Amino acid sequence: MLSNSFTSLAFAALVATSATVSATRLFASSYAGTITALDLSKLGNASYSLAKLDTNNGCAPNASWLEIDVKHRNLFCLDEGMTVGNGTLTSFKIKDKTLAPVNHTVIPNAPVHSALFTGSNGTQLLAVAHYAWALTTWKINPGSAAYIPVQHFNFTMIKAGPVPDRQAASHPHQVVVDPMNRFLVVPDLGADLIRIFYIDPNTLQVTPRPSINVTAGSGPRHGVFHTSANKSAVHYYLLSELSSTLTAYT
Repeated sequence: MLSNSFTSLAFAALVATSATVSATRLFASSYAGTITALDLSKLGNASYSLAKLDTNNGCAPNASWLEIDVKHRNLFCLDEGMTVGNGTLTSFKIKDKTLAPVNHTVIPNAPVHSALFTGSNGTQLLAVAHYAWALTTWKINPGSAAYIPVQHFNFTMIKAGPVPDRQAASHPHQVVVDPMNRFLVVPDLGADLIRIFYIDPNTLQVTPRPSINVTAGSGPRHGVFHTSANKSAVHYYLLSELSSTLTAYT
């Protein structure tokens, strides 16, 4: 049984398959500050086994969201820094059974979600949503998993929202890349906005575009895109935490 302290999972099929066994490598992060590598195997008799391979504390003290690049065998971990006043971003190379740390950097407080964008020339950008009213971007070297800072956006509000104990400030809760690979979409729980950013595929520079207003006091938290089977339509589904509603956009 997995401990209930595991708070985030990243999945990747990183282990070879055979006629009798197939396996998937899982990485589980914990607010205790660890990343645990797990081996999930499907056995020939249709049963499964789960084995712990390694535990890494390189993303302490409050490891949370994991972003994985299966192609280049890179893992990026956000530490929310709930007890120290700042967050951290740590990159790893995925080895056979372990994680090898590459970069570890102090970043603005409360990073809660990230998204990986690949530009026209193969360069990569990691965008990070910070619950403490910010969005940061980082240029990634896919081969090494090293990164450098690119941009930092701070968001402000003139006054608190309709739910002042949750909306006294901007609270970006997620960042996703749209299916056309052109925009970052950031639900802001505190400001009742869906923030939009255009990504230049050549320079990886991010430019704010007009935000979308949502129902006051609804507190947008997470959203997902869905593309129709014939690719003729794209919909965005937004989950709002404070109003417990699901809204569809076309």
